[in-house]
Amino acid sequence: MPILNQNTFLINKSVHIMNPKIKKTVRKAFIAIYRPYIIRKEKIIATRMWRRGVKETIKAYKEVNGPRFYMWFDRSTFSFMPIVYEYRPKGDAIAMKYLQATHKIRAKRRMTVEDMKRECFYYTPSRWGAIGCESDNQLRLKKYNEWLAYYMTKLSEPMRKLRQFQP
Repeated sequence: MPILNQNTFLINKSVHIMNPKIKKTVRKAFIAIYRPYIIRKEKIIATRMWRRGVKETIKAYKEVNGPRFYMWFDRSTFSFMPIVYEYRPKGDAIAMKYLQATHKIRAKRRMTVEDMKRECFYYTPSRWGAIGCESDNQLRLKKYNEWLAYYMTKLSEPMRKLRQFQP
């Protein structure tokens, strides 16, 4: 019985070594077929996750009637979580310390409202009249695209494997 490794295959009970050029061509063809399917599938998954997170954030905003809710992604539970954060420059930093201690926000300094709006993936309107993502379609699209880029580069395992096999 011949010893097989990853570069050999059996045809008519004889061992043939695959030509490296053929192997490279087969790999390129496989990736060309596989890549659009994986990208489409992962975008659908990311979109569903984002929409579910937006619904949860809006629901929490309506129930609690907080000043503004921000939608953050928690990698430990692999889900979105709505966070209420109100920046008080001279007040205590209990809210930010809690978020940093639970690793919900990875910030070295206290974040202002503008920092929170820039870093989160969605935010609701303020109860003082400032607009949120739901009323501004361009902002909503920008936040969705930020989430999609984050998911495709940092969270998606099939996309990581696909990047690994790029020639």
